[in-house]
This record gives sequence, structure tokens and C-alpha cells, in this order.
Amino acid sequence: MIGDLIYDVGLADGSDTAYYLSKNLRVVAIDANPIAVEKAREKFADAVRSKRLTILNIGISKEPGLLPFWICDTKPEKSSFHQSIPVREGLPHHQITVECRPFGAVLAEFGVPRYLKMDIEANEIHCLRDLSVADLPEYISFEKSGYEKQQLRLLSELGYTQFKIVSQIHFLPVEFPPSSEQRRYETACKLANSRNFFVRAARKLGMRHWFDREVSRPRIRAGWSFPMGSSGPLGNETAGKWQGYSEVLDTLARAEAARERGEPSIFWRPEESWTFWADFHARRPQVVRQTNPEDQESCSGKLMCRSFLVC
Repeated sequence: MIGDLIYDVGLADGSDTAYYLSKNLRVVAIDANPIAVEKAREKFADAVRSKRLTILNIGISKEPGLLPFWICDTKPEKSSFHQSIPVREGLPHHQITVECRPFGAVLAEFGVPRYLKMDIEANEIHCLRDLSVADLPEYISFEKSGYEKQQLRLLSELGYTQFKIVSQIHFLPVEFPPSSEQRRYETACKLANSRNFFVRAARKLGMRHWFDREVSRPRIRAGWSFPMGSSGPLGNETAGKWQGYSEVLDTLARAEAARERGEPSIFWRPEESWTFWADFHARRPQVVRQTNPEDQESCSGKLMCRSFLVC
């Protein structure tokens, strides 16, 4: 695993790549859409020249070759190797042919990243199946697509033990009971829109800025504002607690059941199933090796060092 390397599989508008570059990380960005790739090469020209960013205009598939790809004309983020994705929303689209590679070939060329972000409209499974237990990213995220149970099971089999579901709308964690971040956000929203006389007076007396700041707080980390639909913070910077495999499956089941019952939530609109817009994040136990006492002694000569697991 290469500690400063990030894979952005599903470059789209470049929002995630821009964030990773701002953290002085190296990025391999992948997208099948040549329009998105060309825009990114212009936008990140300096990073490309300095070799901090490599952009690949390819698709990820089981076997190498050329495959049909559908460009969504009005919502580029809906472009996919699955024509059903733009079709189900009645969006205009057209077909092109795209070069595809197995994800294992990309890993062999550029190395295993610290963090693997995936958002390629239900093709994430091709990435996961090419990962090796012997060398895995520390963190992985993928967008909710309807195949998440299969993907979570595969991650568990690979050795990932901790998971989160994080909204791509608010960047708040989906948890039961609601997280402290969610409760704080909901309170701020109510106060920002309350018709109560005293709350309205407080807003006029200068509290409006505080309300607005609290509503936007989940989107901002260290001065960076994440646009809706991006993957947001990475790794331990994501909001919420890490959940075990069984716990995250239970969280997903409870959320889906609540949505199907039409219960109101900040995470979806009951009348539109696609609005449960979230990323799944996974973290694996990390082997940390301290300095071998045979190689380095403490001032007292009594430094005891060993390998251990950090969960």
C-alpha cells in the first residue's frame, strides 16, 4: 500500500480529485467519459504536469477490450456502461465505445492506494474482485447502487471489519439512533426556518449567521466545502462511528424499511427512491510496526517494541 496515493475511480466533475490534491496527495483518476476526462485535464493541468495526478480515460471491466458506453447528455454523472441508468430517468443519451481494462492491471501499473474511492454506476464489483488480500487499501468507499450487500459481503471476506453509511447530500452518517451530528443538524434546520416570534427575533438580531453556519457545518472540513454528490471526507475524517459488518447491514435494513414506509428523513424524499444517496465506507485493521529494539534503543536502553493491530 502506498501511503500518499488515492484512486478516484469515477472522476466525474473532479470534485473529489480536487479535494485529494488539496491535501497534497497523489491521485490516479479514472473515468470512461472522454468529456469529463478532457475537462479534468484542463482544470488540473498543473497537477498533471507535476505528475501528482494521472488521469486514465478507460472503463473498468472483467476483461480488457472495447465496450459500449452511454453518455448522458443532460446529467453526465448518470453516464454508464448500463444503458438502464439514463433510461430509467428518461434522460437523453448517446452511445460511444470505450477502452476497458481489468482493475488488477491498473493496480499492477500504479500500485495499491491508501484509499480507493469508487463511483462507477454499479461496476464497482469489478474493482473489488481484483483486490488481493495480501495488499489492500486501508480505506474504501463506494456509492449505494442496489448491489451494496454483495459488495459489503466481499469486503468482509477480504478482511474489512468496520463500515459507515454517509449521506452524499449532507455528509452525515446514517445511524440508529441518530448520531449527535444528525441531531445537531436537524435542530439547526428547524431554528433556521422556525416561525416562532423569539427565534425570528434572534435571527434578525444577528443569529442568522450562526444558524446558517450550523446548517452548513457537515459539508465543511478544515475549510473545504464539499459539493452535494461528492464522496466527501476520506477515512477517519468521515462523520459518525465505525460499525461492524452485522451492524452496518442492520443499519442499511432499518433505513431501507423506514424509507419504504414513507417515514420522513433528511436522508431521502419518500416519493423518490433514488434520493437515498449515500456512500459506504470501509476500513480494515491496520498492522503497525514499531521500531525493532535491535535496530534502535531508547535512551534508557529499555524500549520494548512489537507489532500490533489498530482497529
